Amino acid sequence: MTILGVLQNRGEIMKKICKKWMMVLIIFTILFVIGAAITSAQPYSTFVGKVVAIQRGAVSVEGVKGEVLQFAVGRNTVYIPPRLLGIGEWVRVEYRFDGRRNVGYQMKIIQPPPPKKK
Repeated sequence: MTILGVLQNRGEIMKKICKKWMMVLIIFTILFVIGAAITSAQPYSTFVGKVVAIQRGAVSVEGVKGEVLQFAVGRNTVYIPPRLLGIGEWVRVEYRFDGRRNVGYQMKIIQPPPPKKK
């Protein structure tokens, strides 16, 4: 084999390796973009109701229609005004569902809704 033949053979091998790496890079990029779209920030949901129970790390709120949701709370939960909640207070909760539970991010104390006229 001549030196020219060896160099041509190496060039073909390098082209094959470059093509494989380009395919891997393209697949990785596509998966990265899809993953970023899936994990993009979800919008907050809002729930309005009356506080019915307070436990360590959780607050239960009964909605206007009677449904009760429990929200995980912690150091990152913002209370407006900046004080702890009391049983019977009306709140507007901004929360996200993280796959296991509702995580309360903001709890704003509000005025109770006006009673319904019959």
